[in-house]
Amino acid sequence: MSPHADDRQILSEIEQGLIRDDPRLASLFGTLEQRLPQEPEPESDGEDVRPKRDRRVVVAIVLAVIAVLALLLTMIWSASPAPPADDTGPGPLTLSAPVSTTWM
Repeated sequence: MSPHADDRQILSEIEQGLIRDDPRLASLFGTLEQRLPQEPEPESDGEDVRPKRDRRVVVAIVLAVIAVLALLLTMIWSASPAPPADDTGPGPLTLSAPVSTTWM
């Protein structure tokens, strides 16, 4: 028995129990069934009954994921490499010509 059939059976049992307990509810159910005809349910032969996703939505999601991955890879590859462990870094700044501090 499929999960949908199990749910329908349980709901039917609950409905029958409520009808037994409250006769007015039974007449209300009868009136509702007359006014709202039950739609025939499609027969499923083991197929998935989920609604199909729009192809454009799937393509947009895939493209967004690819764009994010490309951005991350670009950031990783363009990052400057770490200096070697034995490098002490750049030396002190030196000026090539003396700077005059007098004002004219």
